Amino acid sequence: MKFYLETRVSISDFLFAPSTYFLVIDEKFALWLSPQYAASRDQFYYKKSQDAGFQKHTEGTCQWLTRDPRFQNWLKDPAPNILWIKGDSSSGKTITMTYAVHELLYGKISPLIPGCQIIYFFCSQTANDINLTDFEAILRTLLFQLWKLSKDDLALREVWKAAKESPDLDSEKVKWKFWSNLLKKVLTAFSAPVYVIIDAVDESDNPNDLARELNQLRSLDKVKILFSSRPDNKSIVKHMQGVESISISKIDTNRDMRLHIQQRLTENTPELNSTPISEEFKREIEDTLITKANGLYEPV
Repeated sequence: MKFYLETRVSISDFLFAPSTYFLVIDEKFALWLSPQYAASRDQFYYKKSQDAGFQKHTEGTCQWLTRDPRFQNWLKDPAPNILWIKGDSSSGKTITMTYAVHELLYGKISPLIPGCQIIYFFCSQTANDINLTDFEAILRTLLFQLWKLSKDDLALREVWKAAKESPDLDSEKVKWKFWSNLLKKVLTAFSAPVYVIIDAVDESDNPNDLARELNQLRSLDKVKILFSSRPDNKSIVKHMQGVESISISKIDTNRDMRLHIQQRLTENTPELNSTPISEEFKREIEDTLITKANGLYEPV
């Protein structure tokens, strides 16, 4: 065992190595596949971003999305398709997308296509983290998730094996093309349908390239894409002509905001007042906050 730990491990080793040191090889392959910025940190940083967002979710909110006929059609149609969630800044796009990912991952939305897989990414400029905006990091993170889902799939081993034939990755242009091509090959080889969910495409460092990538992926068999962004980004609009979309309405935002405020008032009433707050005063607080927010919804 010591020999294996001290031996340099290649991707081909990963594919055909004895099971006695698969764990070591898995770690090395994961390190190679992870974004270079995350290689020395937590490789599951993308998951923490989703979890942190969902912690702000209030029970009962965002259900307008999963009840929408356009979302239901995107969900159950076996053909590849794409759905664009449009919303202005601070309209609740990210909390809605974290809700969608959570419901999909835990099977709370139906009817899901049997055997489907879910991969996701949440872009964010406010987090001041290059891992959450860099185009290459986005591609590699999606691939990392696919690898975690398929590393025991014999049919996909040849695809992963071919990754070791990688070109010189010093050039930025060559790098993203390599990861882009690999992503398409892996998705094409996947036996199960794959739902790809990307939040805040307009907050990536290169919305044009990311929108173009999603537009190309939607033509692949068994790939279904859900993404969000502001509605007026010219690069995204250019690549998404004729794409089905759902715009976040002020009515939906206000309804979610009211539910969130009601929960917070219920949680905090004992700490804020020695006597209970009347229902009439609670309603006045809700109405005032919703009016002042004017469609802006960022749960805390």
